[in-house]
Amino acid sequence: MANINFIQTNATSGELSPQIEGRVDITKYGNGLATAKNVFVRVFGGAYRRPGTYFASHTKLSTNIVRVIPFNFSTTQAYIIEAGHQYFRFYKDSGILTSGTPVEISTVYTSSNLFNLQYAQDADTQYITSNDYPQKKLTRSSHYLWSLANVDFTGGPFMPDNSDTTATMAASNSIGAITVTAVGYVFKSGHSGSLLKIGPSNGYVRITQVSSSTVVLATVQTSLKTVAATDNWAMGAWNVENGFPAAVSFFEQRLYFAGTIAEPQTVWGSVPLDYENFTPGSNADDAVSFTIADNQVNAVRWLAAGKSLAVGTLG
Repeated sequence: MANINFIQTNATSGELSPQIEGRVDITKYGNGLATAKNVFVRVFGGAYRRPGTYFASHTKLSTNIVRVIPFNFSTTQAYIIEAGHQYFRFYKDSGILTSGTPVEISTVYTSSNLFNLQYAQDADTQYITSNDYPQKKLTRSSHYLWSLANVDFTGGPFMPDNSDTTATMAASNSIGAITVTAVGYVFKSGHSGSLLKIGPSNGYVRITQVSSSTVVLATVQTSLKTVAATDNWAMGAWNVENGFPAAVSFFEQRLYFAGTIAEPQTVWGSVPLDYENFTPGSNADDAVSFTIADNQVNAVRWLAAGKSLAVGTLG
C-alpha cells in the first residue's frame, strides 16, 4: 500500500490533546499540532517562534521571591510593580523608575504573603486586600511619587446586630474620646482599630485601645443617640480579630470586598461612587452586604466583574 502524505496548510487548532490522537474524523484534527512549544499560532494559519524576553532590571533582593503586579492608569501610562519582601518598586517604559535611586515604598507584605494579595484599580488608586492585613490604598501622585496607606472606611461595615439581650454596651459620652463598657461581652486585643456601632441611627465609634476584657477607649465617628447600656450594638466586620477581606473588585460603581475569617461567605459593597463609605440602609444608594446561602461554608477567594459580579469560592 502506498504512503500518503497530507499537506497541512495551517495550525489554527493549536496543540491537540493526546486523548484525540487518531480522531481523523474531527475537522480540527487536520489543523492541529501534536506539540506546539515556544511558538504562537496565527489565527489565519501557521505558527511562528515565540520572541525572547526583555531584561529590565535585577530585583532588589535576588534571593527572595517577588511578584509582578500591573498598575494601568491608561494605555499611555502603564506601570509594573515589583512586589517584594516589604517593598514595592515601579517600572515604566521597559525600565525601572529612578530618581537618583530606584523609586520604592515600604509595605507590610512579606514574601510568604505576596501571592495572597488581590487588587482593584480606579484611575490613580489601587485597593489591595489580604486576609492577614487591613485593606491598603496604593496612590500614584506622579511617576516618582507613590504612597501606600490604610483605608479609613466610614459607616461600616458591621457584623450582624447583637441578638443577646443580656450583652450590652454603655458609652461614657455621645461625642469625642470616650470609654465603652461591655456587660456580657468580652473585648479582645484584636478589636483595637475596629468600628463599633452603638444604639440606633448608625451611631458608631472607632476603638483606639482595648483596656481590658470589658472596657475600651474609643473615638466617636458619628454621634451616638444613646449612652445608656443597650443591647442594640454591632461589632465592626473588619479587624484583626475577625480578619480582613480576601477579595476585592469594582462593580457597577461600587467597591466590593469579600471573605473574612469570621464571615468567609459574606460580600460587602460600598455606597455607589463613594468607595470608602459602607453606611448601611434600605435605600438603593446605601451600602449593601449579603452572605452566600450554601450547605457548605466555602470561603470566598475572588471576585470578578462582568455582566454580573462573579463570586469564586474554595468550592
